[in-house]
Amino acid sequence: MTLDGQQYTDFNFALALKDLNYKAISRLAVMEEATTAEQQQAQMQDAMLALDLLVAKGATVDLSDLSMMTEQGKVNASLLLELKPGLARASENLAALPNKLVGNINISMPKGFVSNEPQLAVKVPELLQQKIITEDQDSYKLTVKVEGSQLVFGSGLKIPLSMLSMLMMH
Repeated sequence: MTLDGQQYTDFNFALALKDLNYKAISRLAVMEEATTAEQQQAQMQDAMLALDLLVAKGATVDLSDLSMMTEQGKVNASLLLELKPGLARASENLAALPNKLVGNINISMPKGFVSNEPQLAVKVPELLQQKIITEDQDSYKLTVKVEGSQLVFGSGLKIPLSMLSMLMMH
């Protein structure tokens, strides 16, 4: 039960992180703000090395089930992102990263749930018009495949992966 009276049940969360270089992640996680230019430069070099280690062998994030039951119906989401191995010195070639990424993103939300969430409801008309989401009688769906450096939506719309940050800002 949330503070605003919404009730959610049957919350499921299944996440698997595969082939991650935990040493590299730890190096990135413990970085603190540097106070001098020399410290900042050393920190940047350490971050670049950690990124290179993280990317070189690839990794997979598999959120196979993120779901819950709402008063309006079931909300379902899944995400599978794989960073293919084989990109050496990624920090020197960040533009090549999107070409190593493949995966799927699937989200389904009941229309009643979306209409009760003002931040979601206000975006629906634009997302439908742009063919980023689709709808059926009962729900809105986001289906995305990550292929090469493109996002391929369920509607067939294709956009460069680099545009994802611009979509998030709207």
